Amino acid sequence: MEFIRILILLFALFAWSRVVINLKTRKFSLIEFILWSIIWLSLIVVDIFPTILSTITRIFGTSSGTGLLVYLSIILIFYLVYRISSQIDEHRKAITKLTRHIAIIDAELREIKESKGKHKKLNLSKATGLSKQRKTKTKSK
Repeated sequence: MEFIRILILLFALFAWSRVVINLKTRKFSLIEFILWSIIWLSLIVVDIFPTILSTITRIFGTSSGTGLLVYLSIILIFYLVYRISSQIDEHRKAITKLTRHIAIIDAELREIKESKGKHKKLNLSKATGLSKQRKTKTKSK
């Protein structure tokens, strides 16, 4: 086996092991696990049995296995970019919603603090008013 094929095999095995770990730690959904497993296991099979690639190229009508891999890679990249942009849009909407909720809660807290501050001032003025009245009563006696 050629050195580059050994490196590809080791990398694909490592990448697929990370996919399995991500499924076990629930970082991947089942669909993501299946998608990445198909990719990495296909690479492993093609690396071990390279003649399969020539059979597949005849089925798809491409001139070489390399061309087929490039076409499939481009399609996969477009799909992944679409998924990532969809997730970014969902996250943006969620962040906007959370920001609005936080702003509403902050405004409500400020109102509560201001109303408590007004009540304290009123209570202090009443208390000082009473103490002034007591002083004037004691002075008049």
